[in-house]
Amino acid sequence: MDFYFAKLNYNKTLFYTGKEADLIDVVVKALNNSGTIHFRSSPFTFADVEIIEHKGVQMIIGKLVKYRDEEDTTMDVPNQKTKSQTVLDKVFAQSNFIIEFKENILLYNENKNIAKASFIDRFNQLITKGLINYNLAYECEAIPIHDNYSFYESLQKLKTVFYLELTIHPTNPYPIDLIQDIDKKLNTQNVSQKKTKYKAKKGGLNINDEEIKNNSIYTDVGYGIGKAMGETKSGKQITISSTKSERQKKANIDEFNSMRPFEIIDQINKLIDEKN
Repeated sequence: MDFYFAKLNYNKTLFYTGKEADLIDVVVKALNNSGTIHFRSSPFTFADVEIIEHKGVQMIIGKLVKYRDEEDTTMDVPNQKTKSQTVLDKVFAQSNFIIEFKENILLYNENKNIAKASFIDRFNQLITKGLINYNLAYECEAIPIHDNYSFYESLQKLKTVFYLELTIHPTNPYPIDLIQDIDKKLNTQNVSQKKTKYKAKKGGLNINDEEIKNNSIYTDVGYGIGKAMGETKSGKQITISSTKSERQKKANIDEFNSMRPFEIIDQINKLIDEKN
């Protein structure tokens, strides 16, 4: 089973009172109080959420479930007739997920009825709703991590960049030494999100500028989103994004079974260590 990687970014909101809470408890409460959302008339919710511990490390496992009422046909044997009945809240599709707090990574799998992009959208909507419902002074957003793709390298390949938009979040912990100064500044400013827009003059943006370069790299390590419009060397105008890549980082893990979570955790920890 392929599990895909996403970075979970947590931020305290303006309503944060300063009272510390364990992040794992905050996330569990949000997942268990998210209720249901609807997308294209289909309801989605979280299910079977629990904290598991192995070798002193706590993680969260659960499922994103898509369900619906469905008509089913049964047999009335004594009268030799068929009859229709409605099965309420029948599970139509489900995706397993694991949240680890070593690197704040979300691992999840997709299926034909819940694609990986849809999973991220529904996950973000539900956990946001759960945080609001439980009056938790936190924000949380999952951003997919992509393999063999660099937003900044894609910027460098453009002949001219007309427009650039970068949205970055404070990190925990620092992902690389290069952007520690940016991260410290964001935390000093007490911001949960910083959005910067660059509109070029004639000749295009200077993408070698230190601020543009470092903030673009920031998006590559999963702590922000970048998008740009520019012109290729062949003269074609294109739009690029840090969230669009042909290959999303993933790992193949033995079939998920909530009765054997410790074996899965060992594999996940090993895979995370190998990829860092």
